[in-house]
Amino acid sequence: MPVPSLTADMLGGLGLTGLHVCSCHCQVVDVSTSKTGKHGHAKCNFVGVDIFTGKKYEDMTPSSHNMDVPNISRVEYTLVDVNEEGFVTLMMENGDTREDLTLPKGTDEAEKLAEQIKTQFA
Repeated sequence: MPVPSLTADMLGGLGLTGLHVCSCHCQVVDVSTSKTGKHGHAKCNFVGVDIFTGKKYEDMTPSSHNMDVPNISRVEYTLVDVNEEGFVTLMMENGDTREDLTLPKGTDEAEKLAEQIKTQFA
């Protein structure tokens, strides 16, 4: 039985606007193609926004080369509880819960967000 891939290969020249690319966890917001160069390949210029930080990135690849495009699904949870150790209890739409995730940590921005979540939840 085949195992589903976490990514799909797509040609860079197909116009990946709106899709995500693996190189930097970005959603592509703009694609432009340059003329064929002396080596025979047109180049695609990608502008993307990091889906986690919102930071803007640019990348260039030959239009004939494949790029990894991740299979992404979005799931929304309802926050049910935050414990003293920073673990959160989340409820899915079907009523199942998850208790294996923690509040953001590791940077000043993440710590500030964690405090904001705790304050708003209390």
